[in-house]
Order: sequence, then C-alpha cells, then structure tokens
Amino acid sequence: MNYTCTEANGQLAFSTSRSNWLMIPSLLDCFNNTTTSIHHNRNGEEVYCIEGTLDLITGDDVCPFCGRKMHINNTKETELTHLKIGGSYSCVRFRQKQFYCPECGFSRMQTIPFKAKNHRITVQLYRYTR
Repeated sequence: MNYTCTEANGQLAFSTSRSNWLMIPSLLDCFNNTTTSIHHNRNGEEVYCIEGTLDLITGDDVCPFCGRKMHINNTKETELTHLKIGGSYSCVRFRQKQFYCPECGFSRMQTIPFKAKNHRITVQLYRYTR
C-alpha cells in the first residue's frame, strides 16, 4: 500500500475523519489496496477483506517458449488468507490475469509474488505459522 497516493490513484487518502479504521502498510509486493470490507466466515467470525489490484511483473506477459508478447486471455478472482489483524481474520482479494500466447498456444496465470508456494495463503502468514 502506498499512502502517498491520492484516492484518484486507487489508494485511500489518510484522513482523521476515518477514525474507525487503522491504516497500516500491507508489505505485499505489487498489491494496491482499493477497498477494505468486513465479511463473516462460515463460523460467523469477522474477516477483513483487503481488496485491490495486482501490478504486472516484468516478463509475466512474455512467452517463455517463443519469446512473443502474450495477451490477457481471462481473469479470475483470487483470494488468499492473510495474517490476523487485531484478533480478526483477514484475506487479500484481487483479479489475477491469465496470459495466452497467440504464437505457440502456451498459457499461464499472472505471478503473485506474495503467495506461499503450493498454498492459498500469503508468504507472511506462511512464515508466521512456521
């Protein structure tokens, strides 16, 4: 999260009138928080849902086999479990791009730099639980 940006740039501007929210940096590389909402899980517990966008990493849109530029073929909503915030669960939600190479037909999903390998959680939560 970059709190030097304005609301026009997709970041919440810091304001003393938003007294019900604590604004902290997420430290999630390439993630830009746009909204935060509160939902409830199956057990009725509060979950802070940190929603936003994922920046494209250099090379994500280049085919590793033929070297051509890949096109965005589709997107899917992705949700990763994140660290607890003040005793409440939290998750990170964003749209992940799928790339397709028109030359050789190869496809892959956009890289998520803060996703723990082989898990649906963030690296920060993975490290905390180890």
